[in-house]
Formats: sequence, C-alpha cells, structure tokens
Amino acid sequence: MTTPIKVFDLDFTLLKGDSSHLWCYFLVEKGLIADPQAFLAREDELMQRYNRGVSRVEDFIGFSSPAVAAIPFSQLEKLLDEYVETKLRPLKTVEGQALITECQEKGIPCVVISATASYIVKRAAAIFGVPAADVLAVDVAVKDDHLTTEIVGVPSPCLVS
Repeated sequence: MTTPIKVFDLDFTLLKGDSSHLWCYFLVEKGLIADPQAFLAREDELMQRYNRGVSRVEDFIGFSSPAVAAIPFSQLEKLLDEYVETKLRPLKTVEGQALITECQEKGIPCVVISATASYIVKRAAAIFGVPAADVLAVDVAVKDDHLTTEIVGVPSPCLVS
C-alpha cells in the first residue's frame, strides 16, 4: 500500500506573492541595502530571467546572500521572523491553509517546496503548520554566524531552471 503525500509550492500557491522577491523589498524597507535602486534593479532582472526559465538558483543566492552577509545570522533570524509575520502572513491563501489542514487531519504528509532559500521557506511553511523538516528549498551555508553564498548539497532538479 502506498502512502499519499501532498506537495505545495510556496510562491503564488500558498502565498499571494513571491517570498524571495518580497524579502529583497523588505531589506530595502529596513534600510539594510546601501544602493536600493541598483539592488532592486538587479533583483528584478534575476526575477525576469527566472520567469523566462533561464536563471540558475546559484545566481539568485549569489546576489541575495551578500546583501545580509554582514549581519550575524542570530540577528538575521529576528529580521526573518519579523518579515514572515509582517509581509508573508498577510499573504497566506485561505485555500492553501484549508488544503493543508484537511490533509493533516487525514494524516496525509504535506511538503512545501520552493526555489527560495530555506531560511525563508521554513519560516513561511510554519505559518501553514508545516514543520521545517517537511520543506524542500535551497539550503544556504552559515559559517561563523554569517550567511554565505554557498549552497549546501545539490539543489533538487525541480528547483533548478
């Protein structure tokens, strides 16, 4: 007998928006980016490439991680919590929450996937009641309490364009 599993994409499925795109705008809003105009222009370029299917996950991680690399990860976690509560929680889809709740009540495991960094996705999945262990996203290394541009392991083929 096989056990069913339900897989949910985070961005534009569970959320009414893109979590990595919104993260970049949040960083600008918080005054953490030295040149907001250039930063957002580059982010927009990368998102357009992603939407055309011609970007690599390494490109976005290589762009976004240095923006916060100077902040100790222990402090960055507080910013991430604020981000999820103020920017992502309001974008939860009622339908997504209902489907996850229904599956969980039936004992059907739910997995949240995204091409976004797992330090964002795990927190976002938690607002739907999905534990971090049930998230498939891009793991980015933290060394000496600072985020790096190093991807841990090999991103799943479903996360790479």
